[in-house]
Amino acid sequence: MVSNAEARWPEFDSDAYHGNNYRLMRGDDRKMLEIMVKWFAGSGARGCSGFDAGAGANLYPALAMLPFCDKITLLEFSLRNVEYLRRQVARLDASWAPFWKVVRRHADVGDFAWAR
Repeated sequence: MVSNAEARWPEFDSDAYHGNNYRLMRGDDRKMLEIMVKWFAGSGARGCSGFDAGAGANLYPALAMLPFCDKITLLEFSLRNVEYLRRQVARLDASWAPFWKVVRRHADVGDFAWAR
């Protein structure tokens, strides 16, 4: 077991991690995303700021916040994850579309093009 500071972040493969974990939405991720979006929707939160520490190659927490936040900060330590996130901010990958469909069911938001 190594600490976050001891991890070999320069060698972390963000694209492989995304491919292995989020290219196809798993049932546990769908359930977690539904819980998150329902909580935000029920909280009355609108126009707030969101924050995800250690976002990595997992964008569904940010997608859950997107309908409710005017600004979302994604904090990340790994340069490769930062590069992945920058690519996603520039053009959200189509693999996130099924996650967005879950968000849309519980929040009054536009289609995937809106999320992009």
